[in-house]
Amino acid sequence: MAKEFGYVYILTNPSMPGLVKVGKTTITPNKRMSELHSTGVPTPFQLECSISVNDCHEAELLAHQALNSFRVAKNREFFKVPPKKAIEKILESVEECEVVDFRESHGIEKIEIEIQRKRTEKLEEEERKKLQIEQSKRLEEAKNKIEQEKIFQKIQVLKLQLKSLGIKPKKEEPSGWMLFGFCYFPLPIGWLFWLGAFSAFDPKRSDIGYVCIGLLVVGYFAHQASTKLDKRNEECHKPFDEIEQKILNLEIEMTAKSKGKNTYYPTQNQSIKNQSSHGKGNDWITCPTCRNRVEKSDSQIDFKCHKCGNAFRY
Repeated sequence: MAKEFGYVYILTNPSMPGLVKVGKTTITPNKRMSELHSTGVPTPFQLECSISVNDCHEAELLAHQALNSFRVAKNREFFKVPPKKAIEKILESVEECEVVDFRESHGIEKIEIEIQRKRTEKLEEEERKKLQIEQSKRLEEAKNKIEQEKIFQKIQVLKLQLKSLGIKPKKEEPSGWMLFGFCYFPLPIGWLFWLGAFSAFDPKRSDIGYVCIGLLVVGYFAHQASTKLDKRNEECHKPFDEIEQKILNLEIEMTAKSKGKNTYYPTQNQSIKNQSSHGKGNDWITCPTCRNRVEKSDSQIDFKCHKCGNAFRY
């Protein structure tokens, strides 16, 4: 019979106490055990030990010869022998083999060596995976640091652009006559409906009608003036707001990349501070309420946001 790679297995069964089954298979021993669990066997077989060999036919023959004195019947693969003794005799008779699987060592040196080898392989694999994770983590940290440094440099460039625009102008507020016009703008409409559009100019009530017309005119011009004021404020603040929003977006991106770890801290040479007209070092901080940028000097710790009025300490 031609040589064929396979396995020699030693099985036991709770329904057959004191007996072991020794056989061969070219498939895995576990699959062979499933095939043996037929309707004629009340309980499944248990694998005591299995070895891999280059010629499973010859290895099985040697195993059966070693256990011949314990054989129950010549045409059966069952032997009345303790599992430990059966394993010892098979390992002695089949020299070129490798222990593949086993339920327990039974104190057999070759199986214990195999247990130690597998334990060592497992520890080495765990250590290898650990090193891979650490290496991957270090690479990710280095990548994040480079990305954070790039973001930091962009922020510094934008801060210099913001500084070049000068001091951000304060928002112009509507004057008193504008507020007056807006406050009283709705009243004439109500009066016209209340008095009646035509009766408002009755000779007896002509003064009321003139007041209504006057307030309507004031309200119209107040609205026009307020619109122009809003547009002027928007045009003045737009360059500042655009740069401040870009800086804020970059800071949020930088915070998200750091995730509270491996945060990029610039060196003294990399840190670029805005310089005020008085020559003192100034920087910017973000209001925790509205996220507006507030100018900060080196020694200042208390601040007030000019946009939302929030007072906070930094």
